[in-house]
Amino acid sequence: MKKTIKKGMVGALSLGLAFSVATPALAEEVESATEESTKSTAQVDSKTVKEDTQADASTEKDAAAEDATKEDADKATEEAAKKEETATDAKTEDKKADVKADADHSYTLNENVTYKVGETPDVNDFVTVTGGTADFSVVPSTRQVGTQTVYISIKYENPLSYVQVKTTMNVVPRAAAPVITPLPADQLVFEVGDYFLPEDLATATTTLDNDYILMTFADGKGPDTDTVGVHTSTVVAKDADGNTSTREISYTVCNFDLKTPYVNTYRSTNTDIYGSADPNVTIVMTDEDGNDVMSVKSDANGDFHFHLSQPLELGDKFGIYAQNGDYEFSNYIQYYTYSKIDNNGSTGTDETNGISGNDAANTNSNPNVAENVSTDAAAKNTAANTNVTSTAKSTAKTLPKTGDKSSLPLGLAGLVLAGSAAVVLRKSVK
Repeated sequence: MKKTIKKGMVGALSLGLAFSVATPALAEEVESATEESTKSTAQVDSKTVKEDTQADASTEKDAAAEDATKEDADKATEEAAKKEETATDAKTEDKKADVKADADHSYTLNENVTYKVGETPDVNDFVTVTGGTADFSVVPSTRQVGTQTVYISIKYENPLSYVQVKTTMNVVPRAAAPVITPLPADQLVFEVGDYFLPEDLATATTTLDNDYILMTFADGKGPDTDTVGVHTSTVVAKDADGNTSTREISYTVCNFDLKTPYVNTYRSTNTDIYGSADPNVTIVMTDEDGNDVMSVKSDANGDFHFHLSQPLELGDKFGIYAQNGDYEFSNYIQYYTYSKIDNNGSTGTDETNGISGNDAANTNSNPNVAENVSTDAAAKNTAANTNVTSTAKSTAKTLPKTGDKSSLPLGLAGLVLAGSAAVVLRKSVK
């Protein structure tokens, strides 16, 4: 057992020596490793410190910049607030000034001021100004009827300022439009191919002191005499103020190309009138005033015969003309007188009684002809509120009617027409 303990102690001693020899080297290695570790750690710590320092510096810089930005923003906000407050104060002052100016400087416009042609415009009729004066920028004219724009300049004092405004002005005629009145129906008869003026159809009147009136035809509505019948033209009347009126007027167009009937004075007596004309036309006898009395028809040779139930007396006068249909007539009415004549046909005091020819008159001047052919035209003009005046007059003496019963109604009709006809010409030779 002692031997065993001894071996154990020797082993322990050997292990101790081994540890004592190896310890310095191990310690040196450990120390070296520790130094390396420490150095590395120091470097890391130094880098970390540097980075931390830089980060801290950057953070401080950012913070400073942020503080500066915030300060600038606050300063800008404060300055903006001050500016807004200043502007608000200025607006308030301006508003106060405007209120004062509006109270001292104002105007009221009048719209649609009306003047008659030729009147002088007054600016005070257009605008009322407080604290200033007004004048026309351009003086408006009242020479023509119509509506126009008027420009006005307003000048204010204390402080000096100007305002331009505009309004309207109406110019109306001094009187009503001209009144157009058609001529009587017996004057509204024309021949195919005739040309006439507005004055040949109507008259125009005005209440103006200056009674000048220009009469024209409306475009495309002038004379129409190419064909027979009732036609219409439009007359325009314009007064000195430029005021116009229009009216449609109807008239009759006829042919006056039939041969004027001829009375055979050698064969005719105070009871029978013989003559010749165009074949198959109506021969009309008139009294000395041109009023229709009776009519007969010419035969195929153109011969005609009036038989009078009451003989003609010395001095009785009558006329003869031809008619075919409503719008065709002979150009003249030939007048005759029952008187004393000698064998040579001239008048005398102790010679034979007989028929002698007198002057002729235009057929379209015969009131009965005009009345007969213009009935439709007159009706149209009357329908247009036309006052057609008649110059009809009763004749003091008419021709004796024939005793032919078949002609009596025609003679009575002629007398009725004669009583209503218009007389425009008495050209018979006494």
